[in-house]
Amino acid sequence: MNRRGKGRFPWQRLLGSLLGALLVAMVGFIALGAETMEPRPIHLAIESITLPVVRVVHLVGGRRGEQRIWFAVLSSIVIWWAILFALLTIRATKRDARRPA
Repeated sequence: MNRRGKGRFPWQRLLGSLLGALLVAMVGFIALGAETMEPRPIHLAIESITLPVVRVVHLVGGRRGEQRIWFAVLSSIVIWWAILFALLTIRATKRDARRPA
């Protein structure tokens, strides 16, 4: 990872957070697919955590409108990407901080 203030963009953190966001969204998308076939509380819980925007779209607009659901899925991926990138950046900043002797 790049150190703070070196002027380089943290590509590893950016790509790692994108991969993490896609994995989280994939789990939520599988839960969404399982819920449409056979709704269970565990599927609803996983989907609500991993795809937060999808649940809001379902409550407001129902299951009609496939385009809105895809927009909600992409929005959820962006949200998780930002969260994971922030966590990785905070972790790297703490690791690079100077500690008193």
